[in-house]
Amino acid sequence: MSNVSGNSSGSSRRRSSRVVGILEEREHDEKKTFERLEMKLEKEIFERVEAALVETKESVKRMCVVVVIGCVMLIALTKFIG
Repeated sequence: MSNVSGNSSGSSRRRSSRVVGILEEREHDEKKTFERLEMKLEKEIFERVEAALVETKESVKRMCVVVVIGCVMLIALTKFIG
């Protein structure tokens, strides 16, 4: 009787170590996948933020040009009228 129970406990230990190994491998794969996704998201967010900054800079430059042209026109009008 002790022989039979000894074999079954050894078998269950092997199974449990296999399960633990599979779970550790799965966890490792999930961590890799998560890191890849995290990198993709960071890259996409960075690209969107950079595009928004470029757009804002262009908008500010256009506004500055309009303001300078407006000031020049006002000075020209005051000299012409005055």
